[in-house]
Amino acid sequence: MKRILLIVTVIYTSVLQAQILNIDRIIQYKTGFQEAKNFYATIGADFNLISEGNTMVMFSSSTELTYLSHKSAFIWLTKQDFSNANRAEVVNTGYSQFVYRYQFRKRIVPELLVQYQWNGPLGMVSRYLGGGNMRFNLYSDSTSQLLLKTGLIYEWEEWKYTSAGETHPAYFINENLKLNIYLKYMYKISDSFDFTVASYLQASPDKNIVYPRISPIMVLNFKITKKLSMEINAQMAYDTKPFIPIDKLQYRISNKLKIIL
Repeated sequence: MKRILLIVTVIYTSVLQAQILNIDRIIQYKTGFQEAKNFYATIGADFNLISEGNTMVMFSSSTELTYLSHKSAFIWLTKQDFSNANRAEVVNTGYSQFVYRYQFRKRIVPELLVQYQWNGPLGMVSRYLGGGNMRFNLYSDSTSQLLLKTGLIYEWEEWKYTSAGETHPAYFINENLKLNIYLKYMYKISDSFDFTVASYLQASPDKNIVYPRISPIMVLNFKITKKLSMEINAQMAYDTKPFIPIDKLQYRISNKLKIIL
């Protein structure tokens, strides 16, 4: 059985990029292997053109593809946000990520991932990262799940940043090996409502470990009908020692209306 979901999204955003994978909800609330042995696709797009003295163009798109085989899970995610006000770029950010999990139904699951990311207005030309994690299913029943993920990721970043008072941008290359810790709790209150709270902690495994990047996340999912649901997603990131002089606090709030076709 295949399920295709179309998402209409309204977003207020800064520069944060983070992900909560729906595969955990899919696996958690399915009973029996045959029900979960499926291909899942979530595709969304949103476009707005506003002209009230000033002209603003806003566009957002997202895709999540998941295939569950007998032992492995393959997940591909992409997202892009773009807005332009009077021909000046305000937001141009996004990512593409591929995740592989082996024996995804076990209590301890190895995971590999690679990702490409960019953020134009912030000055991030490109970020490449790759690494691996071990996922520990600490607790799981028919309504709730608590999991811990820990591992190492390698980041390679190219930045183009213009300092205050300067007219020409400077280019920087930043490379880091990061410790990655992720804790998530998901609870299904009823067949119509569930919520997820999670937090990432990333830090260099050296003297700079005292300067972590912390990212709490909250997701509320409301099922309106069998074919219609609403998701509210709030994400925040605090970088205690950013590579360039940018705001340490970043955040994103989004509302998604999901239609199952």
